[in-house]
Amino acid sequence: MGHGLLETARTLPDADAFGVARLEEALRLRAGGITNLYCYSRLFDARDLPTISAQHFHTAVHNEEQLAALEEASLDEPVTVWMKLDTGMHRLGVRPETG
Repeated sequence: MGHGLLETARTLPDADAFGVARLEEALRLRAGGITNLYCYSRLFDARDLPTISAQHFHTAVHNEEQLAALEEASLDEPVTVWMKLDTGMHRLGVRPETG
């Protein structure tokens, strides 16, 4: 999983953060003893939020539905959020004029 994800992370102990696409990858890094921050960037849904919160993972918000899920969730820990903006590719991200 992840093209040598854990091995790569272990060779970069001074990295500020590791960006991964899937929650499973972030959990694998955590289980492997990697303790610096993760930016979990795949589209999450409400079912992922308790794990994201409990593991102190950062996550990206790609759309208004995800933002609503965060606002409605009853979580024990806050979640650090990165807003993904649609800068013209129209694939992922919140359109700036909706913010």
